[in-house]
Amino acid sequence: YVVICRGLFEADKLLYAFLMAVELEKYNGDITPISWDFFLRGSQQKPDGEPHPEWIPPVSWMEVKHLTTKIEGFEQLQGLMEQNQAEWKKWFESNEPQDMDLPAGLDLTAWLRLVLLNALRPEKLLFCVAQMVNSYLGQKFVESPPFDLEGSFEDSEPLMPLIFVLSSGSDPTVLFFNFAEEKGFAEKKKLLSLGQDQGPKAEAMINNAIKEGEWVYLQNCHLCASWMPGLEKILEELAQKELHEDYRLWLTTMPALHFPTMVLQSGLKIVKEPPKGMRANLRDTIVSVLPESLWEGCTKEYQWKKLVFSLVFFHGLIQERRKF
Repeated sequence: YVVICRGLFEADKLLYAFLMAVELEKYNGDITPISWDFFLRGSQQKPDGEPHPEWIPPVSWMEVKHLTTKIEGFEQLQGLMEQNQAEWKKWFESNEPQDMDLPAGLDLTAWLRLVLLNALRPEKLLFCVAQMVNSYLGQKFVESPPFDLEGSFEDSEPLMPLIFVLSSGSDPTVLFFNFAEEKGFAEKKKLLSLGQDQGPKAEAMINNAIKEGEWVYLQNCHLCASWMPGLEKILEELAQKELHEDYRLWLTTMPALHFPTMVLQSGLKIVKEPPKGMRANLRDTIVSVLPESLWEGCTKEYQWKKLVFSLVFFHGLIQERRKF
């Protein structure tokens, strides 16, 4: 999970965790094929004109009838809604139905609550997805793993390029420079910003680096579409050569259709987005700037940690206020 999340944008991580939870619960039997199909497609039935409570749209009532007759666990749903309309109306019209207890008489698993919410209040689905993931996998799968360049590097090999997938407002170059210095490669790194006629220079840098054990950092691959087939060919040929164990190729690119699929598949993807929200800001700063030795290294522990946290909190606040 952690390795895959390194290469996903923030908006996609919860979806990945949700799909993991679904597959696990399919295996455990909690999610049946019928309920999964209904979650994806709905009943696809048109209103039949039969009487229904006035507070619920005909289309939603058809979903209720389908759930009651077709999906295990909902056998009493229609009858309970008809008998206790005041409570169900309150739940149905609530601004936060995902946080409310269901009216008495219906006890559902986290998955079936999600199915019900998707049928009747689909605009609240995202909030309930997080609750379901937390229920089945735990809170750590709801919160994205912190950015970990060290972990990505430890998983890499000379034949495996490390690919920074860029987003608007992100630039991992400073992180790369600091990491190279930390690893003792401050004088053994080569940097080139790709553009017109830069392909031959990049190739020469790579050929020298595989012998000398250097790091090559090629920026903005998306701006050099004409050389991308050349990069793919170079990496294919490297598989037949003897590489220095310290050699690494680092690439940065925006998502682009012309970026070689083979390079993506053989590389280790790393996404570094600007943190969003105070919690993400605090975590990002503490993980990237405060090593444990510094955090625990002061004799006046209480005053030191209080001071550092206040500074980190103020920094996060300023970061969040930038847009205003």
